[in-house]
Amino acid sequence: MVEENAPDKSIRSPVKLEISSVLPDFTGERFVPGYKDGSIELEHIHRYFAVLPLVEGRTVLDIACGEGYGSCLLAQRAKSVLGVDIDSGSIERARAGYNRSNLTFTNGDVYSIPSNPEQFDAIVSFETIEHVEDHDKTLREFKRVLRPDGLLVISTPDRDVYRANGEEENEFHKKELNFTEFDTLLRRFFRNVSYFKQEIVFGSLMVPAPVANNVGANDLRIQRLSAKNNDLSDQSAFTDLGEFIVAIASDDVIAPLTASIYAGDYGPKPMSALLGGIRERDDDISRLRVSVRLQASEIAALQQEITTRQHEIENQRKIIEDQRKIVDNQQERLESNRMKVDALLSSTSWRITGPLRRIVRLFRK
Repeated sequence: MVEENAPDKSIRSPVKLEISSVLPDFTGERFVPGYKDGSIELEHIHRYFAVLPLVEGRTVLDIACGEGYGSCLLAQRAKSVLGVDIDSGSIERARAGYNRSNLTFTNGDVYSIPSNPEQFDAIVSFETIEHVEDHDKTLREFKRVLRPDGLLVISTPDRDVYRANGEEENEFHKKELNFTEFDTLLRRFFRNVSYFKQEIVFGSLMVPAPVANNVGANDLRIQRLSAKNNDLSDQSAFTDLGEFIVAIASDDVIAPLTASIYAGDYGPKPMSALLGGIRERDDDISRLRVSVRLQASEIAALQQEITTRQHEIENQRKIIEDQRKIVDNQQERLESNRMKVDALLSSTSWRITGPLRRIVRLFRK
C-alpha cells in the first residue's frame, strides 16, 4: 500500500548518500560509510539504493540500522523511517550525524522492537538474521509490527556460496542460512516471496543504448562471461552464483523486481581505487590482528601474574594461620599460668608465709 502523500515521481529530487562526520573506527564487524572498503561498500550501499522504489511513500522500519546511513537514504523516498539498533553508540552517532524531519533513531533489538503492532508498511533488515539465534522469534516480531499488506526486505549471505568462495568464518554470525533454509523460513510467515541474488563483480558492463529503433534497448539480459584459460564461456545462470540473497516477502502481491548495478564513486580508475580500498582494509585488519595478539599476550601475562600473586597470597594466608595458632596457644598458656598465680596468691600458705617473705626482703637489702 502506497500512501496518498507519496512524493511526486515527476519532480522528485536526486537521492544522495549522506556520510556522517561522526563515525567509529572500522573494525570489520560492520560497514562504516566513508571508509572506502571495496566490496563491502558496494554490497551494503547497493542494497539500500535498490530498494528505494519499494519503500517510496511508506512508513519504514530499518532494523539493525547500524550507523544510520541507510536509514537516511531510505528517508529520502519514504514517508518516515525509524532506525533501530541494539548498539547505543551507533544510535548516538546516527542521531548526531543524520538530521531529517521524517527520520528518527532509537535503541532496540529484533526480539523486542520498540513499536506498536502493525505500525510499519515496510521493514528493511539487511544482514541481520545471521547475527541472531532464534530466527522464528525474529520473524514473529517483524510480523507483529508490520501491517497486513506490508512488505519485508531482508538479506543474508548464502552460506553455501559464502563458504564455497573461501570466506573465513565470521565470528559475529550466530546462525547462517543457505538459500533453501532461508526460503523455508520466510514462507512460514509470508504468502509471497521474491528474490534477488547479489554478487560483487569486477568487470565491464555493456547495455543497449536507449536510442530510437535500437533493438533490445528495453530488454536487458544480463550474462556473465568468464574468461578462463583464454576460453570465453557464456554463464547465463548469473543468479545461481550470488553470494547474498535479498528477499522481498509480503502477504500482499509483490511487484516485479528490477535488476540494477551500483558502480560506486571511485573516480576515473575504479579498479585501482577498489583494489586500493581493499589493500587499505587488509592493512587495517592486519594491524587489528597484531593489536589483538599483543593484547592477548598482555592478558596472558597479567593472568600469570595474577596466578603468581594468588599463590603468594595463599602462602601468606597459611603463614598467618600458623602464627595465629601459635598466638592462641601462647594465650592459652598465659591464661593457665595466670590462674595458677591467682590460686597461689589466694592460698592459706601464701598468707601465713607473708611475714617471713618480708623479713627475707629486708635481709636482701
